[in-house]
Amino acid sequence: LRPLSLPSIYRLPVELLQLIFSFMDPLSFSIARRTCKGWYQSSFNLRLLRNHLITLGFSDPSIITSTSAPYLSMRLSRECLLGATQDGTCGLIHTSTFEFSEISSTSCTPAVHFTASVCGSYVLLSESCIVYIYKLHAYRMDYVASVICPYRVLAVSMDTSGGRHAVAILVDGRMGIVADFGSRNRAVVSPRRRNTYKNICSDDDPPRSVAISPQRACVAFGCQGGIELHWVDALTGQDLSRWFPLSAPSDFLYFLPPRRGVDSVKKLRLISSAVHPEEASPLGRRFGLQAGTFVYWGAWEPGLFGAAQSDHYMAVPVNGVNVIFTDPEDGYVYVGGDAPVSQGNASFLVCAVIYWCDRWVDQQNYSAE
Repeated sequence: LRPLSLPSIYRLPVELLQLIFSFMDPLSFSIARRTCKGWYQSSFNLRLLRNHLITLGFSDPSIITSTSAPYLSMRLSRECLLGATQDGTCGLIHTSTFEFSEISSTSCTPAVHFTASVCGSYVLLSESCIVYIYKLHAYRMDYVASVICPYRVLAVSMDTSGGRHAVAILVDGRMGIVADFGSRNRAVVSPRRRNTYKNICSDDDPPRSVAISPQRACVAFGCQGGIELHWVDALTGQDLSRWFPLSAPSDFLYFLPPRRGVDSVKKLRLISSAVHPEEASPLGRRFGLQAGTFVYWGAWEPGLFGAAQSDHYMAVPVNGVNVIFTDPEDGYVYVGGDAPVSQGNASFLVCAVIYWCDRWVDQQNYSAE
């Protein structure tokens, strides 16, 4: 038998390979080191991995000073998969800085709350009784409008994916406001129509979340016991409402688009979820609630008041198809979607991608050579 003969490129010394890797940009390095097992093992050099992470913009000492080469390799691979480019920049880059200190009229922390629209095109800033609406562009934000409310703003919702330019606002005193701006064809607009909803939910269980439908004149308010839905009848123009009881608090509430080939355009779909127990206190403080009260978020536990175990926490739609949520069992962040129609149950989510926690990686017994 003839002896196995490998190309000379596979017999390069490790030091020479690492020198070649050091002249590459992070994305090219991440691709080239997967050519073969030998090249991949040669890339596990602390200095080499740290330099490429610094090139991508990493400056956190807990990451850069890590002595685990597999951990640094994982961070580099993840960043390249998220969108690193040939010029060495990562998928998340700093484009511009905006100063909002003049908006805040108080020294309380936090005085200004930021909420991104579901469509991802707008940012809503709420401070005391005013909501400021800004349009997002590639390298700037343009002021669109502001809505003055009679009481303190608690939560806001906006979604223009269906062509409806309106914002839903939940204010103190069990009141809701929907301001419709119509078609946005000017730099600065004013609300054309404004609907007010009073006595939402109940005194013992006040509303804590709001969601606006992007296609229809419909708004939903969530509380601990369920969802209160308000809409306008298309034939009579009458305001109608309906109550939907839930087994878990509705801290996060969103409308979902109809599934293509499954749902009709007239069907309304909502997704509701509870806040994660570790995030309950900040959300409760925003609403000015005290520990021990009936509606305090931190007081809710699965099984309390007859509530069943939640299938997911903090579910947020990202692109009309996928949903980011936290699994109640392991605490990891998942990206998933509706369960297949063939299973006959669309009331739960299925996982597609798992975002592993860095603390879990640090606990592994990795050692750098």
